[in-house]
Amino acid sequence: MYSVPEDAENALQKSLMRFKQANETDWSGKVEVMLNQVKAKRHCWMCGREMQGEEIHFRYYPTRITEYIKTQSQKNNEDAGMLDREKHVTICSVCGVTIENQANHFAKMHADEVRAWASNILGTHEDRMDALARRISHLEKYSHSHSR
Repeated sequence: MYSVPEDAENALQKSLMRFKQANETDWSGKVEVMLNQVKAKRHCWMCGREMQGEEIHFRYYPTRITEYIKTQSQKNNEDAGMLDREKHVTICSVCGVTIENQANHFAKMHADEVRAWASNILGTHEDRMDALARRISHLEKYSHSHSR
């Protein structure tokens, strides 16, 4: 499936026929799901390459799709399969991992910025809390010595 999806498709097709002949419904159902995933072909919305193997070599990514975008895609004779799921486009694993890596990079960068910003504020609050705890402790000692 990872190197030659066509060969995997053929092997799964044979397995499916044999499981059905043996009335093995559990395995025939599992193999049929795998077969449908392996034989699915879609073009990548980003790079335009055709990939075979849903969840192996391409995935569906959420996005906003307007009627205009659908119309333009049809008008340009593009693969309608790229838009066959509501509010999703197909993206190959190469483009998808690139997007995810870039998103993770920016998420980490922003998290570090927030952490730096918050640590100054939290440090100031921690200092104030320590000062208040010392004052309370002092007041408790003072009140105990006067209550006798």
